[in-house]
Amino acid sequence: MNFFSVCVYGQEGSKIRDMGMLEKQKQVMAETYPGIFTMDEIDSVKKLDEEHSMVSYRKFGRHYEAVVNSDRKDMLLVANCEEIPTGELPEIVRNAFSKSKDGGQAIHDAYIVTTPGSSDFFRIDFSDPENAGILKSVFYTDLGEYHIPPY
Repeated sequence: MNFFSVCVYGQEGSKIRDMGMLEKQKQVMAETYPGIFTMDEIDSVKKLDEEHSMVSYRKFGRHYEAVVNSDRKDMLLVANCEEIPTGELPEIVRNAFSKSKDGGQAIHDAYIVTTPGSSDFFRIDFSDPENAGILKSVFYTDLGEYHIPPY
């Protein structure tokens, strides 16, 4: 028996009202996580839920999304997601998604996810057929096994 839970975000994310707060945190983020928030250009910040916000940014021509604990003053990093072309998803991960209950949906985006305490894994974003404009995410290990959402 397979159990599937899905992290839902996208259009439901609400933009943080005080962008000045993020500007103040740039130096803190750069000093705390120099490998992530150095030479970056922040595109947007969206609140995912009561505890998490997503910082979308570009670095060296690539798109990234960092999920941080927004209820903390120091914006502790939860996960960093690097967008990859969907063709770069390992075949075993694509096959696992296609065999899942949502496998009939087209893949919108694909990411390699890194967290402070785990190995890399993959995130697949796809459109929710019941809610137009809403993206759902599902996570897989590099062996095509379901991975519990980190946020």
